Amino acid sequence: GSSAVADKAHVRHVPALALAPAHCAPGGRLSADARAMKRRRQPGPPKVVGQGLRRLRAAVRSTALLLFLGGAGLAPASALSYPYWRAGVGAPLQFAAVPPAAPAPAAASGEAPDGDPWDANASLNSTFNASSSEALLPPLSPDVVGGGIAGSGADGVAGGSGGGSGPDDGCVCPGEEPAPKCQVSKVMVREEHSGSHTFSLAEISAIFGAGALNEAQRRLVTLVNISETSFMCLDDRAQAPSLATPGGDLGEFILALAGYVQERNQGRGDAPPLSQEQVDSMLEEYVMALPPSRPLLHCTDENALHHLEDVLPLENLDLTNPSEQAKSLGLLDKLATDSINHGDSHIRLLMDKPEWFQLDRWLVPMVLRSFYTSLWKQNQDRTSPLYATHKLKLELLNGISDPKAFLEVSSGEFCHEAGLAPRVPSHVQGRSVLVSHLDAVSFRRRDLANFFARIANATPRKLDAERLFQRLERHGWLALETTGSRIASALPFYTLIYS
Repeated sequence: GSSAVADKAHVRHVPALALAPAHCAPGGRLSADARAMKRRRQPGPPKVVGQGLRRLRAAVRSTALLLFLGGAGLAPASALSYPYWRAGVGAPLQFAAVPPAAPAPAAASGEAPDGDPWDANASLNSTFNASSSEALLPPLSPDVVGGGIAGSGADGVAGGSGGGSGPDDGCVCPGEEPAPKCQVSKVMVREEHSGSHTFSLAEISAIFGAGALNEAQRRLVTLVNISETSFMCLDDRAQAPSLATPGGDLGEFILALAGYVQERNQGRGDAPPLSQEQVDSMLEEYVMALPPSRPLLHCTDENALHHLEDVLPLENLDLTNPSEQAKSLGLLDKLATDSINHGDSHIRLLMDKPEWFQLDRWLVPMVLRSFYTSLWKQNQDRTSPLYATHKLKLELLNGISDPKAFLEVSSGEFCHEAGLAPRVPSHVQGRSVLVSHLDAVSFRRRDLANFFARIANATPRKLDAERLFQRLERHGWLALETTGSRIASALPFYTLIYS
C-alpha cells in the first residue's frame, strides 16, 4: 500500500510510510476503518485520497508493524506513490516505487531542424524507459496485511487476474457476501440494417438469444479479459471465437502510429517524417511490453500466400520462418509494396486507398516491413530480444470469405467497466458472420495512445494522451465504416449487447 495526504485537491507523496492496514479485525469482522470506507464508497479521486488519509492514520497507529516491515526491507527509502488513480467497477489500486529523477537526456547528434531529438541510431529503449519507468513492489505477505497487489486490466480497469483484497474488491470475511462478478445471463438483439435476407432477425435471435439465454446460447458466448486478449482481423473465416477489429492488432497499431504523426504535425507531403529504423524500434518496444497471452496479431490467407509463391517463385513458403533464399528473392519488398500479397481485406484497402483512411502513403508499407522483420527475428535471430518470445503472430486464414451477416457485439456497462468483453463464434449453423467489437477495442486504443504519448513526452515536442485517444476513436470509426462498406454493404447488420 501507499500513504498520501491531500493538499488542495492534489496527492502529495509521503516517503516513509509504506503500510496498508488489514481490513479485517480479529474474529473475522470488518475493522472500523474498513466499515467506514465501505459506507463512504464513491468513484473517482476523492475515494483514493480518502483511502490514503485513512491508511496514513492507521499506519501511524501501527508503529510496531511499520518498524517490522522497515527492518524486513519492505519499506524502500524512495518515496512511494500512486502512479495514477483508476476509477471503475472493482478497480484495484496499484502502487509503484517512484524511481529517482533522471537527468534530462542530451539531444541526439542527428537532431532535426525543429528540435526533435529523434535519431535513428539512438536506442528507443532509453527514451521510452526514462519516461515510463515503474517498478512494481512485491506483494506483501498475507500474514502481514491480508492481501497482495491486485492485477489490472486494460486502461486501468480491473482485470480478471492478479490477487489481493481490499475495500474495493471486497474483504470477504465470515458472514459477508463476496463482491458480484460479471456473468452473462441475457442478450439484447437489435437490427440496424436489414440488407439482403441472408440471415433474418428471427434466425439471429434463435441462435444467440433475445432476452434470457438458454443453456445452448450461454455456451456460445465467452467473457474474456480485454487486456489479455489479442484482436483478430475482421473476417468470417476466423476458426475460433475472438475479439475482432479491422486489421486486427496490427491495424490498430497502424492507426495509432498515424495519429501520433498527425498530432505532432509531422505529416508533410509524401516524405516520411520517421525512418524505417524508428518505426522498427517503436513496434519492437510496443510488442516487448505485451503480456504473453496477447501477441500482436496480423492476418493473411492462403490465396495471398500462393500468389507470393508464384511471383517469387518458390514452393512451400513459410511466412513466419522464411528461408534465406526467399528473403534474397525480395520477399520483404513484395510484402511491403503489393496489396495482392495480403489476405486481410482491411490491410489491402489501407495500401491501395490510404487517402480513404486519412493516412500517408508511406506509413502502411513501413509498418508491414517492421512486422515481418520482427516476426522473422522472433523465429530466427538468437541475438534479438524478440527471439522465442511469441509476441507476434501471423494468422493464416483458409477458404473463401462468404459472410451472411454483420454482428456488432458488446457487453453491458458492468462487464465493460470490468474490462471484459464477450466472444462469439463466427460460424453458426453452417453459415458465417462478420463479428466486430467496437466497444472493446477502445481499451486497446487507450493503451496505444498512452504508449505513443510516453514516447513523445520524452522529447521536446509533447503529446496529450487523451487528445490522441480521441483521435484514434474517430479514426477507428472511419476505418470500420470504410472497410465495412466494402465487405459488408449488402449484409444485414445486428447489434448484440450481452449483460
